[in-house]
Amino acid sequence: MIIVGLNSRAKKVKSGSFDCPHCGKTRLYDHKRSKLYFSFFFIPLIPLKDQGEFIECQHCFRQYAVEILQRKPLTAVERHAFPIKIDLQSGTPIEMARQKLLNQGFASEFVEEVIEKAAGSSRRSCPRCSRTYVKTIEKCAECGHLLD
Repeated sequence: MIIVGLNSRAKKVKSGSFDCPHCGKTRLYDHKRSKLYFSFFFIPLIPLKDQGEFIECQHCFRQYAVEILQRKPLTAVERHAFPIKIDLQSGTPIEMARQKLLNQGFASEFVEEVIEKAAGSSRRSCPRCSRTYVKTIEKCAECGHLLD
């Protein structure tokens, strides 16, 4: 039995660091170039076609267009807002997220900038316990009451 086919292979061109949109942090990346090969018994023999280049995050292994390297670096506010936004979207009250940042030793002005970036301006509050949430949350995590 003879096994022939087509296989893609990606080779590392260079590496460096970039701000990964998925991780929300500066991460190492590999810049890779992919080619399609004719293979014989799973061994790539003849390159047939260039399939392009991409950037691969070495932490989450997501792939991005090479243009991702042209993006400006994240500011300190943007870098800290990313995990806070995830917390807020999962139902954490804004007051708790604010206190979490203050407990980490950040200045109150910086904390307010991060909260504004993460939560946005459209918010909902609980009529029973007055906790504030992002607009996508429908039920208070503290008392279980429906939000206004």
